[in-house]
Amino acid sequence: MKFFTEEDFEVNDDLSVETCDFNGEYFIFVDNFFKYPDRVRDYVAQGGIKSNRNQEQQLSKSIGDTYLNGKNFYDGKFYTERCSNPKPVELNLYEFIGRTLDVKMDPVRMFSWRVFNQFQEIDISKEKPYFWPHTDKCYNCMVYLNPHNHMGAGTSFYEKISDAPLGSEHVDTWRDESEYKELFNVLDSYNTMVVFPGDIYHGQRPISGVHKDEMRVTFITFFGEKIQRILTPQ
Repeated sequence: MKFFTEEDFEVNDDLSVETCDFNGEYFIFVDNFFKYPDRVRDYVAQGGIKSNRNQEQQLSKSIGDTYLNGKNFYDGKFYTERCSNPKPVELNLYEFIGRTLDVKMDPVRMFSWRVFNQFQEIDISKEKPYFWPHTDKCYNCMVYLNPHNHMGAGTSFYEKISDAPLGSEHVDTWRDESEYKELFNVLDSYNTMVVFPGDIYHGQRPISGVHKDEMRVTFITFFGEKIQRILTPQ
């Protein structure tokens, strides 16, 4: 059994930060986010994938065969409580992000828990290409922790071009080109953080076969009470 300490989750002292404008929206990229990304991934991967539904919900007859989590793929969240205060490099990074995007940072939400998304394919080879395009009423922040740099199974961004229902993360999940137009894709470069406005339709970009043998892991957090765009940092 591996033993982990708070040091395993330290943010790198030497961060490379880049701000990009995509169609009038600010995206922020931070390379080499964790000092020890392999240890972080090992910590998340060792416990398996935990569904964010309890057993009763998972087996509910009202969902029936339309519920895909555990049939089509495994999708879950992993939570770990922080045991120390953030160091200056991390505080400075989030201060920069908040100032650049003109959003409020909630220190309790940002620095009390770490949350990771987990995803692993069972069989998605016959599914439509787009996994649950959706929006969030906040800014999204994620760090890709997939060491083989598949450079394709990252995050896609879309324009909704039909009146089709949205579906949900685990029911009626898959969408196609008649409903959404894929605008661009952020690649899953290892240990890279991307920050983006959640009001753009987005979703993970599973590629059949890529995450059958190893789970897709991302560190995630959200911030900003509502979207407030600015195109020039103050």
